[in-house]
Amino acid sequence: MTGSQVGADPSGRSGDEPLRWVARVWAECAIVGYLLWQAAVPSPVAGEGGYWERLAALAILATIVVGHLVSWRWEIQGATVMAVGGALLALVTSFRFEGWQVPAGVLVAFTGPAFLSWWIWRRGRPRRAVALLAALLALLLAGTTAAALLVHSVAYGTFHPQSDLPVPAPAPVVWVWSGAIDGTSATVVARVRDPAAAVRLAVSTDPGLADPTWVPASVRPADAPELVRFEATDLRPGVRYHYAVEVDGALVTARAGRLRTLPEGPVSFSFALGSCAQVGTNGSVLDRIREADPDLLLITGDFAYEDFWTNDRAAFRAMYDAQLTTPAMGALVRAVPVDYVWDDHDFGPNDADSTAASKPAAAVVYRQAVPHPVLAAGPGPESIEHSFVLGRVRFVVTDSRSRRSPKDDPDDADKTMLGSAQLRWLAGELRAAADAGQVVVLVTSVPWNGAAAVGADDWSGYTTARRQVADLIAGAGLTDRLLMVAGDAHMVAIDDGSHTDFSSSQAGGFPLLHAAALDRPGSTKAGPYSEGEHPGAGQFGLVTVTDTGGAVTLRLSGRDHTGAELVGYTFTVPESALAAPTATGGPGS
Repeated sequence: MTGSQVGADPSGRSGDEPLRWVARVWAECAIVGYLLWQAAVPSPVAGEGGYWERLAALAILATIVVGHLVSWRWEIQGATVMAVGGALLALVTSFRFEGWQVPAGVLVAFTGPAFLSWWIWRRGRPRRAVALLAALLALLLAGTTAAALLVHSVAYGTFHPQSDLPVPAPAPVVWVWSGAIDGTSATVVARVRDPAAAVRLAVSTDPGLADPTWVPASVRPADAPELVRFEATDLRPGVRYHYAVEVDGALVTARAGRLRTLPEGPVSFSFALGSCAQVGTNGSVLDRIREADPDLLLITGDFAYEDFWTNDRAAFRAMYDAQLTTPAMGALVRAVPVDYVWDDHDFGPNDADSTAASKPAAAVVYRQAVPHPVLAAGPGPESIEHSFVLGRVRFVVTDSRSRRSPKDDPDDADKTMLGSAQLRWLAGELRAAADAGQVVVLVTSVPWNGAAAVGADDWSGYTTARRQVADLIAGAGLTDRLLMVAGDAHMVAIDDGSHTDFSSSQAGGFPLLHAAALDRPGSTKAGPYSEGEHPGAGQFGLVTVTDTGGAVTLRLSGRDHTGAELVGYTFTVPESALAAPTATGGPGS
């Protein structure tokens, strides 16, 4: 043997055969196991990447199969194909799964056999060739790792500066938030650490919770007794209240919250809105919302980018735990009452519709964990549309996911965004607002004003259904006193009504405010928008309603994580539009 070689037998020795068979069996087990895994467990797709990742993974797996077959005759060539394929498969998996464990497992499963083949091949080869191949394999691993970290940062990382609030110490109350406020009542939901603990709610006008009114638990689900709902009634209008949960006789002031009931009749107030947040978000935008001190926080979908594929209540409860326990989000929802409606990523998988397997669990846990007003569909596991009134403003919150047709259905009269029952409910809500002389804030979780687009996930892919809703608004005579707010598009954008009229009668448009993303990368959808669009992360909307009993003025503002205004618009609903009933009927009435 010369000094330029290692080993003595270029063709391999009999002692290598067991190792060679280990590599072959390993590769075949990895291929079969991956296919079975794909068939048994629908793999989540991170964020809004669509489903190309799943198709790409199967295409790469086919390449690995080819490499494995080639390795039976040309060992190192086939092993190289397998190694490169395994690295690519791990990279694609990084898009699909948060964390490093699953991508790392894929990398080991498919590059391991290739490294065994290389170890056998190196015997008797020139040192230079062995060193070159070793360097290439090391570069492959290092490059895959670096690319996977980059992918993870893009798909799951932080997208704007984070809050500097300290992490609160553990407490018997894990999280608490409030909602369903009106002049005399509010709902509080808390998660306690001990599901068997005795609990009640203290409510007081004193920040120190002196001389509180005690509220017993109204609901404590049998399958989740750690989730406790309190209905605080007999409150006084226009008063700031403070609250905290008592657990086994000890008041947990470390998780104390506050809310303000609104005065009866005409009243000025403000509400913030936003959507599209990363799992476990702790962005500084949440601090800016809290500092703006709105009377209500309206979350218009994608509370977390979880992407649920199965009917798993525990997974939904874990989502609420992840979101409500970060320092910034926890502080925000304890300071501001919340109204929340889901979109796709916090209801099911990307672009979810009524066929989502996760729908029953989503509906049940929403009712358990969210401080919601009365739901039009009732207490059962159904859709979550609802309405409530603040002063002379009626909020009509639609559920644009759980009753909708699949987006690829033909765009005809059978394709629905809201479903027939919700459409009838919406017609009734619009007529009620018209009869009561109220301004309407109509909430939809997806973009409204886009040109017709086949297969689109927003209203532009449901144009027949969009025209039905537009006709209801026009038929109720509400185009001059309606504001639509929407999420999903990762931008703040405002239209003055120039591009929002899709009614059959062309009765006129209404202002539209988009507000997102709280904590996701920027993107634009639909449009155009008369006042412009500003894509980005760490953004929210703020609406100030000024009502002294005559005309009602609404000031719309789209802001960034520093609190700076990116876009603004003001419109006034004249007193004459609110003085008397204006409903004239219309489609669906």
